[in-house]
Parts: sequence; C-alpha cells; structure tokens
Amino acid sequence: MHGEGDRLPGLIIDIFGETAVMQAHSVGMHCDREAIADALLEATEGAVRNIYYKSETTLPYKADLRKKMASCAATRKRMSPLRMV
Repeated sequence: MHGEGDRLPGLIIDIFGETAVMQAHSVGMHCDREAIADALLEATEGAVRNIYYKSETTLPYKADLRKKMASCAATRKRMSPLRMV
C-alpha cells in the first residue's frame, strides 16, 4: 500500500521481513486500523507477524481528532502501537 492510486487513499504499509509498518493519513483509515491490521495478517498468511502502527501518536494530534475520536474510541483502545502474533 503506498497511499495513492491503490484505491486505499490515506494508507501506507511497508513490510520489512516479518514486520509491517502501517501509517494512516486520514481519519477513516485511522479509525479502521484494527480491521486493516487483521486483514493484513490474513492476507500475508503468516509472512507478517508484527505490525507497528506509526500514526498512533501523530495523526490524532495533527488532525485535531481528540474531539472526534468518540466514533473510533473502541478501535483505539483495542490496538497497541506494536502488535506481535
């Protein structure tokens, strides 16, 4: 996923060995990050074992999402910045 032209605007995923680094650059992708991580693990069939969500500490503050986070609060609480399978 590279953010443009792949029908997933606002999402970047780079894979380094068994680790995927995921960045969200839109509110929608940020709120759906847990589902995206689950789909990534399933799609890679075990090749990706770790997911680091790089936007956890940046996007909510840059986009001033603190007021809008109620709609995706449940997702935010379930996913930690580093996830190991």
